[in-house]
Amino acid sequence: MRNRCYIPGVYSSKKEKDAAARLSRYCDSGSRMRMLLEMRESLPAHSWLRLLGESWSLCDNTGIYSEQVFFEPPIENMEGPVKGMMSKQEWDEFTAFPEYLKIYRGCYVGLNDDGISYSLCKKTAARFPSLVGYRKTGYQPVLLHGSVWKHDIVAYKNCRNEREIIIRTCDIVETEYLELQ
Repeated sequence: MRNRCYIPGVYSSKKEKDAAARLSRYCDSGSRMRMLLEMRESLPAHSWLRLLGESWSLCDNTGIYSEQVFFEPPIENMEGPVKGMMSKQEWDEFTAFPEYLKIYRGCYVGLNDDGISYSLCKKTAARFPSLVGYRKTGYQPVLLHGSVWKHDIVAYKNCRNEREIIIRTCDIVETEYLELQ
């Protein structure tokens, strides 16, 4: 079954098309980011960024790879948003955002509260700690309320209607403790 987030792009080369096919055929949500990082040297930067953007919401472990993604080429020297990671629709939505945004992250204190993925939607973010794949016993679930400058956003992804914001840095302005059902 094809994941609804993966929308095959118009690839500029056979190498890029083959890389996209390999990702969709051989990777699950836990191995996709590792394979993307392994492909980085063999693809032109624009091709790799497109695949990273198309695959981002299909990866469950982006946080553990954030240092490799953001602090190595091609992203390490980029300032502001990385347009190549966003679809045309996502880019158009992003350009309409105000310069300073409120963002939210549903997570656990001391486990994943330093993550890079937030949502513009409070309700969407608040549900993450209760999802089966994200639920962790022994940790306090929280909803972080943050603020971020538009130029500190790496990308905006909305393929699952999560209104996801991938950040370099943000200010946490409030921590709301959650009760899981």
